[in-house]
Amino acid sequence: MLSLRKLWAHSWGTIVHPTRTFEAIVADGSLVYSTVVMVLFGLLYSLLCLLIYMRGQTPSLPTLITVPPEKFYLGEAIYFIPFTLQFWVLFSALCHLFAGRKRGNFDATFAVMGFSNAIPNIVMFWIPDFISFVTFGEILTVPVAIYGSLWLIWLVWLSGIGSRSRIRYRSGKAYLLRSLRSCCISPLVSSSFASSVPGGLIASWARYLRQTTRRI
Repeated sequence: MLSLRKLWAHSWGTIVHPTRTFEAIVADGSLVYSTVVMVLFGLLYSLLCLLIYMRGQTPSLPTLITVPPEKFYLGEAIYFIPFTLQFWVLFSALCHLFAGRKRGNFDATFAVMGFSNAIPNIVMFWIPDFISFVTFGEILTVPVAIYGSLWLIWLVWLSGIGSRSRIRYRSGKAYLLRSLRSCCISPLVSSSFASSVPGGLIASWARYLRQTTRRI
């Protein structure tokens, strides 16, 4: 049975004390809460994209997806939940693969990585984009580059903590090496997610640099 109290405890705990929270998630051994929080993020962002589409907004920069600009946000609203779940599976599988021989049970990795993905996504993407949409009527491109970079750092950091909560490494050096190996893959996978965010992180940084250069 789903407990909203436990869902909130896991979500808030991922922000304030992730190590203890991830250990509790591993001990619980349930994928229900991770699935709910991942679907929740996908649903929230899909609704936001639908609202942007209904207002007739189009991406301010070229996207990596071959969809007409006027239909971009509609397409994103449709595919975002399936894409979010696929990203979760792939990200968890890669982190599990690079965790080493003592990687343990994949279900534990899957459960922990659900919260290590969903909470940064909600806090660092959905909330700022929603505020931007409500305030300015659109998702501003330049700020995406800033909080998107913070999202990536937070995601990698939480993923490292999640790996450590499942495996008791013999030394700090072993933990560091395993975490770095796993985190080398994380940005590659994360870039596919970034390309679906309106504007894209790379395009956002390029626009920011161009504007800065012009001012100079």
